Formats: sequence, C-alpha cells, structure tokens
Amino acid sequence: MLAMALVKPVEWWSGWADFLGVTAAILGGILALVALLGWTFSWKAGKLKEEALEKYKVESRESIAKADAKAAEANKAAARANEGAAMELPFSASRRTVA
Repeated sequence: MLAMALVKPVEWWSGWADFLGVTAAILGGILALVALLGWTFSWKAGKLKEEALEKYKVESRESIAKADAKAAEANKAAARANEGAAMELPFSASRRTVA
C-alpha cells in the first residue's frame, strides 16, 4: 500500500514532465527556425547593402573625376584669361587720364 502511494505522485509528475518537455522541445525548434530565418534575411540584407555601397562608390568616383576634369578646364581658361589681362594691363593703364 505504501508503494502504491509513492507511485501515483511519480506518475503525475512524470506525465507533466513529458508534456512540458515535448512542449519545450517544440518551442525550442520553432525558435531555432525563426532565428535561422532571421539570420538568413539579415545576411542577405548585408550583402545587398554592400553591393549598393560599392555601386555608390564607383558612381561617386566617376562623378568626382568628371568634376575634376571640368575644374581643370575652367582653371586653364582662367589662366589664359589672366595672361591676356596681364598683357593688356600696361596699355590700359597708360590710356587713363590723370585728373
């Protein structure tokens, strides 16, 4: 009789332990799948971000090179204009009338 009294609580506890263990295993598996899915999307987003950044860098370098070329042309034109103005300076200064 004493043995039967000890067996019943163990069975009750064992049944709940099985239920909770299976529930924990299922929830753990679902959590692992969700984490794996999230990591996959995060990895893909990182790759897309790096590709977009690389494309932006290439476009930036090209536009900077074009701007530098136009600035060099403008500097050459300004230098020619300054040379022409420097040659005209003595003549234009001699044409002034002194008051």
